[in-house]
Amino acid sequence: MTSDAGTLDPRFAPLADLLHDNVRSGVERGASLCVVQDGEVLVDIWDGWSDLEGTVPWQRDTIVPVWSISKVMTNLAALVAVDHGLVDLDEPVATYWPEFGAAGKQDVTVGHLLGHTSGVSGWAQPVSVDDLYDWDRSTAMLAAQEPWWTPGTASGYHLLDQGHLVGEVVRRVTGTSVGAWFAREVAAPLGADFHIGLPPSHDDRVSQLRGCPSSSRSTTPTTSRCAP
Repeated sequence: MTSDAGTLDPRFAPLADLLHDNVRSGVERGASLCVVQDGEVLVDIWDGWSDLEGTVPWQRDTIVPVWSISKVMTNLAALVAVDHGLVDLDEPVATYWPEFGAAGKQDVTVGHLLGHTSGVSGWAQPVSVDDLYDWDRSTAMLAAQEPWWTPGTASGYHLLDQGHLVGEVVRRVTGTSVGAWFAREVAAPLGADFHIGLPPSHDDRVSQLRGCPSSSRSTTPTTSRCAP
Protein backbone atom coordinates (compact mmCIF):
# COMPACT_ATOMS: atom_id res chain seq x y z
CA MET A 1 0.00 0.00 0.00
CA THR A 2 1.03 3.65 -0.35
CA SER A 3 0.97 5.92 2.68
CA ASP A 4 0.73 9.71 2.69
CA ALA A 5 4.52 9.76 2.47
CA GLY A 6 6.10 6.63 1.07
CA THR A 7 5.19 2.97 0.85
CA LEU A 8 4.23 0.58 3.60
CA ASP A 9 3.51 -3.13 3.91
CA PRO A 10 0.21 -3.31 5.88
CA ARG A 11 1.86 -5.59 8.45
CA PHE A 12 3.93 -2.60 9.56
CA ALA A 13 1.04 -0.18 10.01
CA PRO A 14 1.61 0.08 13.80
CA LEU A 15 5.22 1.09 13.12
CA ALA A 16 4.05 3.87 10.82
CA ASP A 17 1.54 5.00 13.44
CA LEU A 18 4.34 5.19 15.99
CA LEU A 19 6.47 7.34 13.69
CA HIS A 20 3.60 9.72 12.95
CA ASP A 21 2.60 9.89 16.64
CA ASN A 22 6.17 10.73 17.62
CA VAL A 23 6.24 13.59 15.14
CA ARG A 24 2.87 14.92 16.25
CA SER A 25 3.86 14.77 19.92
CA GLY A 26 7.21 16.46 19.34
CA VAL A 27 9.33 13.45 20.29
CA GLU A 28 10.68 13.66 16.75
CA ARG A 29 10.85 16.85 14.70
CA GLY A 30 11.31 14.80 11.55
CA ALA A 31 12.43 11.30 10.64
CA SER A 32 12.43 8.65 7.96
CA LEU A 33 12.35 4.88 8.27
CA CYS A 34 13.17 2.12 5.82
CA VAL A 35 12.87 -1.62 6.44
CA VAL A 36 14.33 -4.06 3.92
CA GLN A 37 13.99 -7.84 4.13
CA ASP A 38 15.71 -10.19 1.69
CA GLY A 39 16.14 -7.32 -0.74
CA GLU A 40 12.48 -6.27 -0.62
CA VAL A 41 11.60 -2.81 0.70
CA LEU A 42 8.74 -3.33 3.16
CA VAL A 43 8.71 0.12 4.74
CA ASP A 44 9.86 3.42 3.26
CA ILE A 45 8.16 6.26 5.11
CA TRP A 46 8.93 9.72 6.47
CA ASP A 47 7.20 12.52 8.33
CA GLY A 48 7.85 15.85 9.98
CA TRP A 49 10.12 18.79 9.24
CA SER A 50 13.76 19.11 8.26
CA ASP A 51 14.29 22.66 9.54
CA LEU A 52 14.25 23.97 13.08
CA GLU A 53 11.31 26.27 12.45
CA GLY A 54 9.05 23.49 11.19
CA THR A 55 8.43 25.02 7.78
CA VAL A 56 10.31 22.67 5.42
CA PRO A 57 8.68 19.24 5.10
CA TRP A 58 10.85 16.15 5.48
CA GLN A 59 11.33 14.49 2.09
CA ARG A 60 12.24 11.00 0.94
CA ASP A 61 15.77 12.20 0.13
CA THR A 62 16.35 14.39 3.20
CA ILE A 63 19.91 13.80 4.39
CA VAL A 64 20.55 13.24 8.07
CA PRO A 65 23.83 13.43 10.01
CA VAL A 66 25.66 10.32 11.06
CA TRP A 67 28.41 9.82 13.58
CA SER A 68 30.17 6.50 14.05
CA ILE A 69 28.55 4.97 10.98
CA SER A 70 31.13 7.05 9.12
CA LYS A 71 33.79 4.78 10.66
CA VAL A 72 32.13 1.81 8.99
CA MET A 73 32.08 3.61 5.67
CA THR A 74 35.70 4.76 6.00
CA ASN A 75 36.78 1.21 6.78
CA LEU A 76 34.74 0.00 3.82
CA ALA A 77 36.59 2.47 1.60
CA ALA A 78 39.87 1.04 2.91
CA LEU A 79 38.72 -2.52 2.27
CA VAL A 80 37.90 -1.60 -1.31
CA ALA A 81 41.50 -0.38 -1.60
CA VAL A 82 42.56 -3.76 -0.22
CA ASP A 83 40.43 -5.46 -2.87
CA HIS A 84 42.17 -3.38 -5.51
CA GLY A 85 45.53 -4.59 -4.24
CA LEU A 86 46.56 -1.15 -3.01
CA VAL A 87 46.70 -2.02 0.69
CA ASP A 88 47.59 -5.09 2.76
CA LEU A 89 45.93 -5.15 6.20
CA ASP A 90 48.95 -6.95 7.68
CA GLU A 91 51.44 -4.36 6.44
CA PRO A 92 52.71 -1.62 8.74
CA VAL A 93 50.95 1.69 8.27
CA ALA A 94 54.40 3.19 7.67
CA THR A 95 54.64 1.21 4.43
CA TYR A 96 52.09 3.59 2.97
CA TRP A 97 52.47 6.56 5.33
CA PRO A 98 56.19 6.67 6.27
CA GLU A 99 55.86 9.49 8.81
CA PHE A 100 53.52 7.35 10.89
CA GLY A 101 56.35 4.97 11.79
CA ALA A 102 57.82 7.53 14.21
CA ALA A 103 57.78 7.33 18.01
CA GLY A 104 57.47 3.55 18.31
CA LYS A 105 54.64 3.06 15.83
CA GLN A 106 56.66 1.19 13.23
CA ASP A 107 54.79 -2.05 13.97
CA VAL A 108 51.27 -0.60 13.83
CA THR A 109 49.49 -2.34 10.95
CA VAL A 110 46.64 -1.13 8.80
CA GLY A 111 44.53 -3.84 10.42
CA HIS A 112 45.25 -2.34 13.83
CA LEU A 113 43.76 0.95 12.64
CA LEU A 114 40.61 -0.68 11.33
CA GLY A 115 40.26 -2.79 14.49
CA HIS A 116 40.81 0.01 17.05
CA THR A 117 43.91 -1.71 18.45
CA SER A 118 46.62 0.64 17.16
CA GLY A 119 47.32 2.40 20.45
CA VAL A 120 46.56 5.72 18.76
CA SER A 121 42.98 6.17 19.86
CA GLY A 122 43.19 9.95 20.06
CA TRP A 123 45.50 12.93 19.99
CA ALA A 124 48.14 13.07 22.70
CA GLN A 125 47.89 16.85 22.96
CA PRO A 126 44.82 19.05 23.22
CA VAL A 127 43.24 19.76 19.85
CA SER A 128 40.68 22.29 18.72
CA VAL A 129 37.87 21.92 16.24
CA ASP A 130 40.01 23.90 13.79
CA ASP A 131 42.78 21.31 14.25
CA LEU A 132 40.38 18.48 13.44
CA TYR A 133 39.23 20.20 10.27
CA ASP A 134 42.83 20.79 9.17
CA TRP A 135 43.59 17.38 7.63
CA ASP A 136 47.33 17.87 7.17
CA ARG A 137 47.83 19.23 10.69
CA SER A 138 45.67 16.65 12.46
CA THR A 139 47.24 13.67 10.65
CA ALA A 140 50.76 15.06 11.21
CA MET A 141 50.10 15.21 14.95
CA LEU A 142 48.94 11.60 14.97
CA ALA A 143 51.98 10.51 13.00
CA ALA A 144 54.38 12.17 15.45
CA GLN A 145 52.99 10.83 18.74
CA GLU A 146 53.73 7.63 20.64
CA PRO A 147 51.13 4.84 20.94
CA TRP A 148 49.32 4.66 24.26
CA TRP A 149 49.75 0.88 24.48
CA THR A 150 51.60 -1.82 22.61
CA PRO A 151 49.81 -2.05 19.26
CA GLY A 152 47.64 -5.12 18.91
CA THR A 153 47.58 -5.97 22.61
CA ALA A 154 44.48 -4.01 23.60
CA SER A 155 41.47 -2.29 22.14
CA GLY A 156 40.58 1.35 22.58
CA TYR A 157 37.80 3.03 20.64
CA HIS A 158 39.26 5.48 18.11
CA LEU A 159 36.42 7.89 18.77
CA LEU A 160 37.43 10.95 16.77
CA ASP A 161 40.57 10.01 14.89
CA GLN A 162 39.84 6.76 13.07
CA GLY A 163 38.66 8.65 10.02
CA HIS A 164 41.92 10.59 9.99
CA LEU A 165 44.06 7.47 10.45
CA VAL A 166 42.33 5.19 7.95
CA GLY A 167 41.53 8.08 5.65
CA GLU A 168 45.17 9.09 5.43
CA VAL A 169 46.17 5.56 4.46
CA VAL A 170 43.51 5.66 1.75
CA ARG A 171 44.75 9.05 0.60
CA ARG A 172 48.35 7.86 0.42
CA VAL A 173 47.57 4.82 -1.72
CA THR A 174 44.88 6.29 -3.96
CA GLY A 175 46.07 9.87 -4.33
CA THR A 176 42.64 11.20 -3.44
CA SER A 177 40.67 11.91 -0.28
CA VAL A 178 38.78 9.14 1.45
CA GLY A 179 35.56 11.00 0.62
CA ALA A 180 36.32 11.12 -3.08
CA TRP A 181 37.46 7.47 -3.08
CA PHE A 182 34.30 6.39 -1.25
CA ALA A 183 32.10 8.34 -3.65
CA ARG A 184 33.71 6.78 -6.71
CA GLU A 185 34.29 3.22 -5.54
CA VAL A 186 31.41 2.61 -3.12
CA ALA A 187 28.56 5.10 -3.33
CA ALA A 188 28.46 5.51 -7.11
CA PRO A 189 28.39 1.80 -8.01
CA LEU A 190 25.66 1.17 -5.42
CA GLY A 191 23.68 4.31 -6.10
CA ALA A 192 24.03 5.06 -2.39
CA ASP A 193 23.11 8.52 -1.14
CA PHE A 194 25.88 8.59 1.48
CA HIS A 195 28.56 11.25 1.54
CA ILE A 196 31.89 11.65 3.33
CA GLY A 197 32.18 15.37 2.92
CA LEU A 198 28.98 16.83 1.51
CA PRO A 199 29.05 18.89 -1.71
CA PRO A 200 27.42 22.31 -1.27
CA SER A 201 24.88 21.42 -3.93
CA HIS A 202 23.21 19.10 -1.40
CA ASP A 203 23.00 21.60 1.45
CA ASP A 204 19.29 22.19 1.01
CA ARG A 205 18.60 18.48 1.64
CA VAL A 206 20.28 18.38 5.06
CA SER A 207 18.15 18.25 8.17
CA GLN A 208 19.32 20.86 10.65
CA LEU A 209 20.32 19.80 14.14
CA ARG A 210 18.96 21.56 17.18
CA GLY A 211 21.67 23.70 18.75
CA CYS A 212 23.84 23.90 15.61
CA PRO A 213 24.21 27.01 13.46
CA SER A 214 22.43 26.34 10.18
CA SER A 215 25.09 28.21 8.22
CA SER A 216 27.96 25.85 9.10
CA ARG A 217 28.82 22.86 6.92
CA SER A 218 30.78 19.72 7.56
CA THR A 219 33.56 18.60 5.25
CA THR A 220 34.49 15.65 7.47
CA PRO A 221 33.19 12.07 7.24
CA THR A 222 29.55 12.90 7.92
CA THR A 223 26.52 13.91 5.90
CA SER A 224 25.55 16.87 8.06
CA ARG A 225 26.48 20.51 8.16
CA CYS A 226 26.36 20.41 11.96
CA ALA A 227 28.00 17.12 12.90
CA PRO A 228 31.33 17.22 14.74
